[in-house]
Amino acid sequence: MTDHEQQPPATEEGAAAAPARRGKRRRLALIGTGAAAVVLAGGALLAAQSSDSQQSLPEPAAMAPLSTATPMAPVSAAVAAASLEAVASSAPASPASSAGLVSSASASPAPKMEERKQASRSEEKTSAEVRRKIKEARAKAAADGVPLKRPLKQAAAGEAAVSERTVQTKNGTIRVTTARDDLTGQRALAIAADKGERVGSANCTNRIRFSAGVPARERPSLLLCWRTSAQRSVVTMAVTPNGKPKAAESVAIIDKEWAKLG
Repeated sequence: MTDHEQQPPATEEGAAAAPARRGKRRRLALIGTGAAAVVLAGGALLAAQSSDSQQSLPEPAAMAPLSTATPMAPVSAAVAAASLEAVASSAPASPASSAGLVSSASASPAPKMEERKQASRSEEKTSAEVRRKIKEARAKAAADGVPLKRPLKQAAAGEAAVSERTVQTKNGTIRVTTARDDLTGQRALAIAADKGERVGSANCTNRIRFSAGVPARERPSLLLCWRTSAQRSVVTMAVTPNGKPKAAESVAIIDKEWAKLG
């Protein structure tokens, strides 16, 4: 028995339902085709609009290259202060302040000039009064038989620094003068009336002349000792209220200071 023989015969209901199924399938196919066409059309429209918008946008302008800023030179405090002063001075002053400035400027010169004139007159009056008193004192001294005494002239001082100090002793004081220079004829040595006597490494004398034209005198309470050279000098002046100064004390100080000067 063949396959065709085994299939059951078609019924009338199956023959009637077959055309309906085929129509339904065609409608579904048409709907799917329409939907696909709509989707494709929408995509094409969007693509066209995007292309048009890109073409309508203007091209961005070319950016200028960044320029390197030139470093500014540092402004000093003095320049800044001068600039501030210039700005302050250029600001317009108020009418009241301007009037005050004008009035003070016009009024200030008169008192200053008057003060200067008064000071000048006072100085002239003082100088004239001093000269008058000097003349009167000299005339009175001459009338009393007192000769005019002038100070002793000293030798030109060197450029080296001079140091002075006072040393206390049992009987009085010793003034010590030192310098890295020759002090011959200067300071205390200007009153020495002679070359002195040799005592150890120094010379000492008590013959003193305080003023020019006055005879030298021995001063028992005073002793002047010294040691000098072209490079260094040490001078001592010992004074004792009672008795005579000891030359040994002065010479010991001179030797010590001389060694310090090297």
